[in-house]
Amino acid sequence: MRIIQCLHDGAARAALVEDEATVRLTEADTYTLARRAIAAGRPLAEIVEAALTETRLDYQALIDERRLLPPLTHDDPAHCLVTGTGLTHLGS
Repeated sequence: MRIIQCLHDGAARAALVEDEATVRLTEADTYTLARRAIAAGRPLAEIVEAALTETRLDYQALIDERRLLPPLTHDDPAHCLVTGTGLTHLGS
């Protein structure tokens, strides 16, 4: 399962990548979906499947229109920090 986050109608929404050309919107953003999964004690994949809508968008149009968002956002950016090491090799 590959999930992205994008702007749709002025709000952040998670979307399931169905293939290289199409994404299917969910009813919420990734932060909300993750919190639902934690609260329910269920896998994120189950929560995403339950939140899918019938709305499908063109993936390339989202890119061209610069509507892709970071994978996780929060209403107050001071409460959300997404980091990584940047390492791409083994043995570090």
